[in-house]
Amino acid sequence: MNELIINNRFYAPYYIFIRCNKSQIDSIFERLELNKWTKLKQINSDKDIALTHKLFYSIWENGWLQIFDDWAYSLWYDSDFKSLLTELCKEFEIYYCSVGDIDSSYEFSYYKHGELSREYILDDSISGKEFIEKSYGQQLPFEDELNLINDEHDKILFIASKLGINVSNNINLINSYYLKDRDLETLF
Repeated sequence: MNELIINNRFYAPYYIFIRCNKSQIDSIFERLELNKWTKLKQINSDKDIALTHKLFYSIWENGWLQIFDDWAYSLWYDSDFKSLLTELCKEFEIYYCSVGDIDSSYEFSYYKHGELSREYILDDSISGKEFIEKSYGQQLPFEDELNLINDEHDKILFIASKLGINVSNNINLINSYYLKDRDLETLF
């Protein structure tokens, strides 16, 4: 059973979508310092391994590089990665989003024409009270439809699909990477 592909979508806590040409991927990986990660010979989609080892996954489809974080939030917690991503946002159309691990929190940021166009952070406290922590920029035309969607993953991927990103992923096209200082090849 593939625990990271649910309903033909990659299930991750943090997604980064970068509109680019396929020829730009190596340069983007280098600028985000993802070139220090090693590509695995085959994807490992076992959620237990994704929870305990630093992995990330990627696919390029229909003009968008899609990067999916592991369930340890390795990229999300990496402040250097986030700074590099912010720099990259000045040059590329980028949508990135994440969900909470134990609650219904979610957030997204959308950069277009080198500027932050929209940012939204909904925090869900353990007590079950939701509050908007941040709302910047003009609401996207389809954002009102989020009220009709219950699941936070569905919400952030709905936005991605409305931006023209294909969120139905073919497991055979996804690459997985691990940090070079780890010996994960023995796990697969």
